[in-house]
Amino acid sequence: MPSDAAAAALRDMERHISLATQFAAGLDYEVVRDDTRTVYAVTRCLEIISEASLRLPDEMKARYP
Repeated sequence: MPSDAAAAALRDMERHISLATQFAAGLDYEVVRDDTRTVYAVTRCLEIISEASLRLPDEMKARYP
């Protein structure tokens, strides 16, 4: 069972994966590419996911690279 910090990081990652998916759902590549707001929103979600992954314990990172 993950620690509280790891569980919180995983929840953050899951939430922002869901948000990024929602932001781009049903849109063609060209539409997303040309919509600065969508690009920014998805990019920010990816940044948050990356930052949250840094809070995961090394054992978890090694098991799920």
